[in-house]
Amino acid sequence: MAEDMLGDRSALCEWEVWGRTDQSLYLWALCESGTGSGVSTPVVVYLDAVGQVAAVNRPGDGAQYGQDVRRLFPPDIQERIFAHSFDADAALKRIVARRDVR
Repeated sequence: MAEDMLGDRSALCEWEVWGRTDQSLYLWALCESGTGSGVSTPVVVYLDAVGQVAAVNRPGDGAQYGQDVRRLFPPDIQERIFAHSFDADAALKRIVARRDVR
């Protein structure tokens, strides 16, 4: 997922799964590269027939964001997204701890 999110294989990600269907996972992900660039966003992970990641989709920036959230996510997940329910500070602390172990 790190490569999909930041184009960097060395980036680390933490996430919370907020919902699931047979072919999709709805989650919030925070990814950070070793250089400090990062992203924190809701994503849809599309799975193939054997459960492997086939594609990752996330809302666009700016004016596109709200429209994309409504298009990509079920209503209960939309509520969590717009309420900013993800604990980004805790996720970032886990990433830092994982980097320290390396």
